[in-house]
Amino acid sequence: MSEFALIHIPTPGDHYSPATGSAIISVVYELGKQHLLNGGSHKIIVGRNTQHDYDTGECLEVDFPPRPSRNLRGVDAIFAKVGLPRYFMRRVHSAVDGVLKPDFDGCVMVHNAPVGLAAVKHAAPNSRVCLYAHNDLFSSYSRSEMRRSLEPAYRIICVSQYIASLITRQLGEADPRLRVVHNGVNTSVFKPSGRSLASDSPPVILFIGRVVREKGVDLLLRAAATLGDRKFQLRIVGSDNFNSKASLSTYEQELRRLAEPIKDRVEFIPFVDRKQVVSLYQSGTIYCAPSNWDDPCPLTVLEALAMGLPIVTSRRGGIPEEGKDAVRYFSPPAIDELAAHLADLIDNPKLRDELGLKARARAEELSWESQYQALVRALA
Repeated sequence: MSEFALIHIPTPGDHYSPATGSAIISVVYELGKQHLLNGGSHKIIVGRNTQHDYDTGECLEVDFPPRPSRNLRGVDAIFAKVGLPRYFMRRVHSAVDGVLKPDFDGCVMVHNAPVGLAAVKHAAPNSRVCLYAHNDLFSSYSRSEMRRSLEPAYRIICVSQYIASLITRQLGEADPRLRVVHNGVNTSVFKPSGRSLASDSPPVILFIGRVVREKGVDLLLRAAATLGDRKFQLRIVGSDNFNSKASLSTYEQELRRLAEPIKDRVEFIPFVDRKQVVSLYQSGTIYCAPSNWDDPCPLTVLEALAMGLPIVTSRRGGIPEEGKDAVRYFSPPAIDELAAHLADLIDNPKLRDELGLKARARAEELSWESQYQALVRALA
């Protein structure tokens, strides 16, 4: 089964490059690398004007049309209500017609785009077209439209049981094509620094990710401000988007104001690309992912696990599936609960080392090698 041809179609317009922090692109790259190591072929359909300089896989360039405007998406919604396809959204993926061969009989992974399934199946009728669901994709769909849009799918790959269960509820029934393949982590690249976390003084509380409200950085700052005279540093790495030079968003400006009471203990570092992120994880003593939404399967939690960092994170979405009993949980927006966990880890150096060992052991269960094999089983 590992010798089958595999084509990924990330979200049109995404850059297949380490210069981006996109989780979808990281998944495409890591699974593609494993597929090549196991004797398969791996291609990625990318926009002609995007950056695609990852060293794994063959990129097939197409001229994706621009994403439909808000007005055209509104027209699509009207089409959907009367049982018609979302024409303008589907047209984006119709661009693959020029590169997918009609006789292609391998697997095509359409990432986060149910509307693209029919276009891909039309271009390659013999292919096994799969929807790769990284997020809640059907909040605006009726059940009848969900069923129509999923009809071409050979499998529906979900990055967590949370997403699979959500789709089941939205459909109103179990779908036998649903499979769960959690995101993974490169345990050779992301690995402990070798130092004892008990020796770090003051400990560094680290956040890495998109600095948007859903990620809960404001909760972390509010909790940190209640830690009294404990000695710690708080390092927040990331930006509103994947551009370190962009102006601060309204939310980022709000975070600077929240940081004022403890500004001598807070450092903001703008977005860094995938090549630099490991050294930043190595600078941390405690990792915090305070997501204030149902985060389906965040890569940053997996990476922090692999780095052997003690983790405090949200009990939401698919995060408990990643961390299991290797991390400490709080229920957002419970700032007091978050602060209590952080205080415990600041005050107890031995606990930091113990949780760090548990974190690394959990990460080894979710290596990309193991998750690739999970994908192969899902496609069987």
